[in-house]
Amino acid sequence: MSDSITTPPLRQAFPPNKIGYQLKNDPKFTETLRANIEKRFINPYNETITNSSLPPLPDANFNYADYLLERGISLTSAKGRYIARYAQTKESSDAALERYEKQIHYQEVLERSGFLNLVGSDPLFWGEVATGTKLLSMAGKEATKKIVSESIENGLELGVQKSLLEKNLRGTIAPTAFFEGVANVLDATTRLNMNEDASTVIKQEAFDYAIAVASATAVGYGFGKYNQAQFEQQELVKRRYDIARNNAKEFMGGVNSKPDNPWTQSKDREIVSYGPDVEPPPKFADEDVAYMGEWFTNTIFYKALPTAMKTWIMSNAPAATKTRFLRLANDGGVGFKFNQLGDGVGESVAQEAAMLQGKWAGVWTDIHDLWSQATTRGGASVLDVQVQNTLEKIRKMRGKESLTIDDFGDTLVAHYMNQTPLSELTALERKGVEILSTHLKEWDKMLNEVGLLGKHDSIINQIANATDQLSSSKSIMGDILKANRSFLIKESENIKKRIATKTTKLEQLNKTFETRGLTAKQADFRARLIDELPELKNALRSVNNSISNRYTLRSMKDLTKVLDDLRLTPKQKKALGNLSKHRDKMQERINNLRAYLDGQADLGEPFFPRYFNHREIINRRDEFTEIIRKEYAENPFVFSYNTKSQKFEKVDLPNDYASTLKRAQQTVNKILDETDEDGMVGAYFGAGKSKHFMHRELDIPNSKLKDCMVTNLKDILVAYNSKVAPKYAFAKQFRNADGNPASLDEVIAQNTKEMTEAGLTTKEINRLNKDFIGTYDRIVGRVMTKPDSLNTRAAEWLRTATQWTYLGGAGQAAIADFSNLFLDHEMRTIAKGITASIEEGVLKSAAKELKKAGDGLEMIQGQFHLKYMENISANPFKNALTDKINHGFYTFNLLGPATLAAKNMDALFRGHTIIDIATKKANNKKLSNWESVFLSRYNINDDMAKRIAASPVDKTKNQLYLANTDAWTDQGAVEAFRSALRSGVTNRIIMGTPADKPLAMSGKSYVPMDIAKMIGMKESPRVKGYAELESPLLALPFTFYTYTVGALNKVTTNYAQGLVRNKAAHFIMAMFLGYTIVKARTPSFAWNEMSVEDRALRAFDFSGLAAFYSDMFYRSLEMGMAFDIANPTPFEPKFKQDPDAVGGISSIFGAPADYAYDNVRMIQMFARGEYEEGMEQGVMNIPLLGNMFIKDLRNDLKNVLGDFGASLE
Repeated sequence: MSDSITTPPLRQAFPPNKIGYQLKNDPKFTETLRANIEKRFINPYNETITNSSLPPLPDANFNYADYLLERGISLTSAKGRYIARYAQTKESSDAALERYEKQIHYQEVLERSGFLNLVGSDPLFWGEVATGTKLLSMAGKEATKKIVSESIENGLELGVQKSLLEKNLRGTIAPTAFFEGVANVLDATTRLNMNEDASTVIKQEAFDYAIAVASATAVGYGFGKYNQAQFEQQELVKRRYDIARNNAKEFMGGVNSKPDNPWTQSKDREIVSYGPDVEPPPKFADEDVAYMGEWFTNTIFYKALPTAMKTWIMSNAPAATKTRFLRLANDGGVGFKFNQLGDGVGESVAQEAAMLQGKWAGVWTDIHDLWSQATTRGGASVLDVQVQNTLEKIRKMRGKESLTIDDFGDTLVAHYMNQTPLSELTALERKGVEILSTHLKEWDKMLNEVGLLGKHDSIINQIANATDQLSSSKSIMGDILKANRSFLIKESENIKKRIATKTTKLEQLNKTFETRGLTAKQADFRARLIDELPELKNALRSVNNSISNRYTLRSMKDLTKVLDDLRLTPKQKKALGNLSKHRDKMQERINNLRAYLDGQADLGEPFFPRYFNHREIINRRDEFTEIIRKEYAENPFVFSYNTKSQKFEKVDLPNDYASTLKRAQQTVNKILDETDEDGMVGAYFGAGKSKHFMHRELDIPNSKLKDCMVTNLKDILVAYNSKVAPKYAFAKQFRNADGNPASLDEVIAQNTKEMTEAGLTTKEINRLNKDFIGTYDRIVGRVMTKPDSLNTRAAEWLRTATQWTYLGGAGQAAIADFSNLFLDHEMRTIAKGITASIEEGVLKSAAKELKKAGDGLEMIQGQFHLKYMENISANPFKNALTDKINHGFYTFNLLGPATLAAKNMDALFRGHTIIDIATKKANNKKLSNWESVFLSRYNINDDMAKRIAASPVDKTKNQLYLANTDAWTDQGAVEAFRSALRSGVTNRIIMGTPADKPLAMSGKSYVPMDIAKMIGMKESPRVKGYAELESPLLALPFTFYTYTVGALNKVTTNYAQGLVRNKAAHFIMAMFLGYTIVKARTPSFAWNEMSVEDRALRAFDFSGLAAFYSDMFYRSLEMGMAFDIANPTPFEPKFKQDPDAVGGISSIFGAPADYAYDNVRMIQMFARGEYEEGMEQGVMNIPLLGNMFIKDLRNDLKNVLGDFGASLE
């Protein structure tokens, strides 16, 4: 039973594709005709008959809530609300369910039907042809709206005055018919909210309305004659009809003006602005938001690789809109003209989100130090290769006493979740639990501050959207404020009128008093007026102040302030009864909301991110289900928002064994099937988001579920941080007109508004918005929304096998990164740094600072493969055997250690460079052009330079600056320094960023609708003008290109823009290291046969100076060989091959396709009896054997098996 059951909305549009009917093929013409007749005639007729008929007497033993739950139907879903209208008995509910499913079925038939079938079977179309009128379809929205409006108004007028039509309909059938017509308009409201075309919706609803009235008129006489008892329903129908009447009028006004549509906002109103906690960017001139070095960036050579960043910067969008994109994705990797003017654009969402990775890294470093003390054997590691932890794992496997860092982390998590008294913990455990608790509380505070957590408007908005209970308002808080403001505006006018009336009366009484005196009654009245007028004026000031205030709803406290501004004196309450009642009503709603949120948040345990372990649940499914069933039995209720009372109310559910078991089984199924919007498997959100952004639907303490949760401390820290950091940065960066976190849709609306005003075409606007959304998805990690799909697993397997086969020597290639140390640092800085690194603790200090800045974490995360490959799964819980082998592979081939060593060295040098230039700036010393652009690229303005220079720093013996930001008290300086450090290191020890990569590299492509509709694709609900195509297989052609596309911006373009500090030194070092790499990777016999030109070009290729172009050059040579095209150059390809057109075509699809084709070729060789070649190719295809340390063994094996194969021929 429910504490308060209210009448649900009278009519809603029904969501498609939610019923049991199945369409195997495209509908036939007869099926489409049947669906059109049902939709146009039978459905309105049946609805009218149903609504006009006397309902059955309610069955006191029938509980419609149980009825819905038993059928798996949500009480708040469209289906549930529809059935609730007729839920008097089980039979009436069954009939309503059948009607609903039929309606949805026929709606789906129409959606699936082809164009000719739709036109040929449309009675409205043929009616237009027959009558020669095109009013409904051609006169447009205004004419259609007029018909609907006049029909409603006429119907309402007739309903009130009991006109001839009402008499013909015998009393109550007319209001019912009119109600049906008005309900169609309400239906249109919902459908417009679902983004259906307005003119189509209104035309459909107008026609349905006409049919409804005609049907009611036709059947009215008969039903009215035999069913006089209907008159007893007149008051009920009239009340419902009045509600519909008011809503319909509101809707028609909305169609007229659409004041809240973000795509048609007033030019004077900003939909989105920058947050109060970030510095807004300068207002740039259009010509200043352009690339430096246009002699290169405006050529086909730079434009040949399309990226979202290039599309935006080279577009005709206004400077403010381009700047907003830069505040989303800029990484400081290239220079812009405004940098030459000494201006920075400000820290971007991508930069802050990346820097915030340092939060979990700091916690993990501290936990690692505690573990090192906890184990008697220490915690030795070299370049984050956990030597001692590996030894502890070996000891554990052999059954000896051991303590791995995972064991230590599991112990801390268990104590934290079980709330073990601190007195029972060891000193190290107590400190570890405190570190974890502080970390989560700090995130809680930060997310609350920007409005993403707790009692903020956005959480209510998400609850509302998830349960479909507040589809007509942004949020409960917003609804309260909106209602408050609307009432106050009206009340202000009322108070003004009352003041004017009372003032006039007082003036008249004063004149009478002066001329002939007042009667006793007049004197009393005059005294009351004199007493009331000041109170009214004070109340008017209070009301007007409340109206004019721009309230920012970050918390319940903020909302309460709205009402605090309306504190009324007893005399004001007496004089303003309506206002007093309004205030009390608003306060009651706020109290209800606060109580709900407090109740939902109070689980009696500290917060811990909840991610379920799918494998464990599958293995212990019955046990897990029983835990949930018992919880449902002990707490058989849910809270639901009642749109009529505008309150959350408790709804009781059955708690018998069968009912609770069924609910528990459904919950387990949801958990195993659930993937969150960011593509993270194991994160159960239920009806909405869970963990921290939402109060959990499954409100069972973690302590009861921990055996089936992910509790590995490092995994949890990484997963939670990777999810919340970009969302926090986005919310902090962009705010909506109400001061709340702006949604992506609101930012896109602001972009659209500005670009429309600038005269861009719809096609241009859609293209730019597409790139904005695609870049946002990449930054927040939601590109792949189906990480467990078959093609995702197939793509991951192909990529894994390919990298294990082809990247055995990646560590050697990574040596080239050391040349990039010369890009930004003076020669004396590098010399000082190399000398200082010998001092104890210096390099370790730089490495620690880099981790706190959010970089140098790949060895800990096992993600060094991202240097060459895009992360297409975004799943932090990849702990399968292949993932562990992957981590070992990149450790053993030295890619991880070599890259980390280069990053740590650059962090050491860069810390000094940033402080040195900032100090010069603070001391008003003249900066070189390079130094000035350097500071502006990394958003260090004059003020920030002074703050960094004023912060305490350490120095080595040879005066190299060491930034110990833990000792800095200026948090803004800390964040600015860490952001510059992290961005700079990433730009030099190259890891491609969203600013560097084409969107297609992520495995998602966007197809323009003029092409997509030809192949039956539907427009994306998120990206206007495009259809989305998501498949990791699309990313395969870009395998191994992450470094290449990054180097195009960070090295090649920097040369063209004059952003390289030591061109000669860098060029010489890059060529030297490139030459060294080529020689080390090339067998001596091949090296001796290589010409000087080839050696030089190969060295240039490995230098990274023009990695993209040299790679394309060599790929073209190899494809030319495949297609038997003569080589027109004096250079030889890297890999020689016989002509093979199929192989040439397959190579277009990237290294995984080459790997797959090599295996096909191997099979073909065996089939042709070429056993020697087949054996040799088979050995070369074996993953992991290409590691540089065992490469000779692979070659020996290839020779041995090749000889064996030859003996078989």
